Amino acid sequence: TRVSDARAELRGVVAELYARIEQAWPGIVVLERSALEMPELAHVFYAEIRRGLLDRLERYLAARMRAGRLRRVPPAAAARFVLETIVWFAMHRHRDPLPSRIDDAAARTAATDLIVNALAAPGRPHRSLKE
Repeated sequence: TRVSDARAELRGVVAELYARIEQAWPGIVVLERSALEMPELAHVFYAEIRRGLLDRLERYLAARMRAGRLRRVPPAAAARFVLETIVWFAMHRHRDPLPSRIDDAAARTAATDLIVNALAAPGRPHRSLKE
C-alpha cells in the first residue's frame, strides 16, 4: 500500500526486527547450535524461518524500491544487508571475542540509522535518532 514517509516506515520495520532479535538472541544461539546436530531443526530454522524472513524483507524492500521510495539496489542483497546488520549488532556482538565498547543503546541506534540511511531514496533529507 501507499506510504507517506518511507523512511519512517523503514525505521519502524528495522526497529521492530531489531527488538525481536535483541530479546531472543540467547534462544537463537541455542537453536543455531542445536541445528548443527539435528537436520530437522536445521531445516525449520534456516529453510523455513530464516528464509521466510529474508523473503518477506525482500518483497517489502522491492515494493518500496519500485515505487521510488527507497534506493534501488538488488532487493535480495538489501534484505540480507538489513538482516545481517541487525543480527550482528543485536546478537553476535555479545559473543565477539574482542570486547565491544558499544552498549545496547548505541548498537540499536547505529544499526537502525545505518540501515535507514543506506536504503533511503537519494535526495531525501535524513536525520539520526540522536539529532
